[in-house]
Amino acid sequence: MDFGISLAVGVLVSGAMIAVSMLMKPKNPAGMKPAGLDSFGPTQSSEGIVIPFVRGRVRLPGTLLWYGNLTTTEAKAEVGGKGMGMLGGGGGGTSQGYHYYLDVWQAICQGPGVSLVKVYIDDVEKTLADLGTYEFNDGDDGTYPTEPGTYAGPLPGIAHIFLPQYYVGLNRTQLPTIHFVYDVLSTAPITGANMSNGVNPAALVYDILIESEVSAGDIDLTAFQTAADIWTARGYGLNVYFTEQKEARAWIDDVFTMVDGCLRMDENDRYVLKAYTSGETVVADGYHDIPETAFNDFDFKRRLYTETYSDYRATFKDEDQAFSERVVRARQGAVRRLLGYNKPHSIDLTAFRDGATASKRIHEIMEKMSYPEGQIDCSLPMRYAGIEIGDVVTITNSQYGLTAERYRCHEKSPSAPTENSIKFRFIQAIEDIAADTNYADGGFSEWVAPSYAPVVLSNQRVFELPYNGITGVEPAFLLLAARAGVETAFAGMVSYTGSDYTMQSEFTTFSQCGALGETYIADTLSIDDEVGILYTPAREDPVFDTISRTDLFMQTRCAIIGDEMIAFQRVVPEGPSAFRLLGCIRGILNTPVTAHLSGSAIWLTTIQNNVMRGVTAGSFYMKLLPSFGTKRVALALATAIPVTSTVKAATPWPLTRIEVVKSGSTNTVTIWPTTQLYEGAGVRSAAMQTDKENPDYTGTFDWYTSAVTAAVEETDPSFTVTQAGAFILYVRANISGACSEWSAVTVGAGNGTYIGPEI
Repeated sequence: MDFGISLAVGVLVSGAMIAVSMLMKPKNPAGMKPAGLDSFGPTQSSEGIVIPFVRGRVRLPGTLLWYGNLTTTEAKAEVGGKGMGMLGGGGGGTSQGYHYYLDVWQAICQGPGVSLVKVYIDDVEKTLADLGTYEFNDGDDGTYPTEPGTYAGPLPGIAHIFLPQYYVGLNRTQLPTIHFVYDVLSTAPITGANMSNGVNPAALVYDILIESEVSAGDIDLTAFQTAADIWTARGYGLNVYFTEQKEARAWIDDVFTMVDGCLRMDENDRYVLKAYTSGETVVADGYHDIPETAFNDFDFKRRLYTETYSDYRATFKDEDQAFSERVVRARQGAVRRLLGYNKPHSIDLTAFRDGATASKRIHEIMEKMSYPEGQIDCSLPMRYAGIEIGDVVTITNSQYGLTAERYRCHEKSPSAPTENSIKFRFIQAIEDIAADTNYADGGFSEWVAPSYAPVVLSNQRVFELPYNGITGVEPAFLLLAARAGVETAFAGMVSYTGSDYTMQSEFTTFSQCGALGETYIADTLSIDDEVGILYTPAREDPVFDTISRTDLFMQTRCAIIGDEMIAFQRVVPEGPSAFRLLGCIRGILNTPVTAHLSGSAIWLTTIQNNVMRGVTAGSFYMKLLPSFGTKRVALALATAIPVTSTVKAATPWPLTRIEVVKSGSTNTVTIWPTTQLYEGAGVRSAAMQTDKENPDYTGTFDWYTSAVTAAVEETDPSFTVTQAGAFILYVRANISGACSEWSAVTVGAGNGTYIGPEI
């Protein structure tokens, strides 16, 4: 699309004086005379200052052309008088400095047709009345202020504003920064040229061509109107400003980053505009339906899914937020599941000034870019010269399984003269596949200034930890708190009565809460790589990622469902909002492996700074108070959690090994208590359990048999049971009355060695 024309945005040349806008800082007024004009910065002559070409509604600073006619008034503060007595010296005043007023002349943009909406002075929104008296020229006449004298002159085609005796401020020798919000309408002879949220893209392209000195007779107005109707229906009004001198082609290419379309020349050398839309009719001329036999050569490619994106973010100028840049998002869950990770892509939609339109457009872009479209490079005989850029064709090729597949002409160029053919590049018409017009306003929560006020927890739990190598037999509680806002910590408050709470400690590790999407069965492998845990988080915070197999045995993160603690390796997205945990080590820390029903609560956490120690009472109440900085949720707002300790940490783990050597009626029993941690999966091998007299174990053992049911206490891990014949021996660990589950070994009638426990 090399039009060979250029669009020259307006520039100021050295006929008007240009003043610098960064002036001297305010001075201490004490004992000073008023500042002179030189204090506001020297003037300088400059050329090449850009005056923007604008269409739609924008917020831009003016270009300072000239200032002068400085006037000042002294500001006095009254002293003395009533209440001051003899110290007042009889009244009077002392100088506080000076108020400054200047004549200011600024250029706005290229006109005509410029209308002011409001202003921002030092980034604070104001009305036009806050400017005081002003003289505005929308660029449609040659009027200009006379105050600059010989430095002034008419500025044809440039909108400008003159502010006589503009109030600079008290003791301020720097001109305020003034941003103007203004509309520039299109004068293109197109129905719907100006929309409620900007200028129609077709009208914008028309204006760029006219500004580039293209004759209106060289523009196919019918094609422009057809494109305008499509973009009007979609509500795609644009708001742009050009501040560089570039070829018109470059500016029009920028338009097509905001909307889908193309501009081409027809056989009569007229400019033809086309807006892309789904379901376009294929021209029935015999050339737009291309059979397999027509191709001289045919090269088919398809983009890989690894070249697509899952998370699309676009910036736009939000008129409701002082025209600041904001973000909208659209997520493609299917691509994320295929890739196995999140792949972001950023898009510039700053020509849109409202979130709803930007959301609609980013959804449309996401739908198209998330599909790996096909691309065909080929050559066709000259009789297919009637296919133009932007046209939809149907292509058939049995080798690639294409039967009347819809593609759009993307490029067209002649081959070598001796070949008598034309080269084409066709891109699959993804808009036909991704024709979903439903979308959701996305990303608005990211634009609003976040509230840092801490929020009451809606999901919380206190989980009593079993024995472990860190807290040992000391009572320890894992505090599970799902952050509802942006809190950075939470206080653990304890009460033994339910009314008088005291601070136990402050914790900084938050956890993620969710619900099982399906029942998690009990009889999985010890390391479950096949079934996995399907769940949906209430909020994906904090984020848990996939880790290596080695790290699975090293890290302190786990899932908690009911009373079972489960380590997990892989976190795989499944569906629009669910995840599946795989590489799950069941029943860590000897917690019970059981089935968990669909809908059950699941917690994902890292055992770090969320373990409370030092509370030994059997029953107590807890309140968890989230905080951010010095702000903390009020105690009265938090829901109390009743806690009843089961002395879980002091409860011994089931025995690792029971060995019975039978010789007649004498049975020599040796047992190994489980008193050390094992990071592997399943029950620790008896051969690996050598620490049978670990110093941490200071308890006794209870036993009985299938024949002698009265429990017997033993203080030594080796003892003798006198009993002939076959029997079952049951043994448990006992520490100060806290007992493990019974472990059993079956002893046969014959002499020999029998090993348990039986799992």
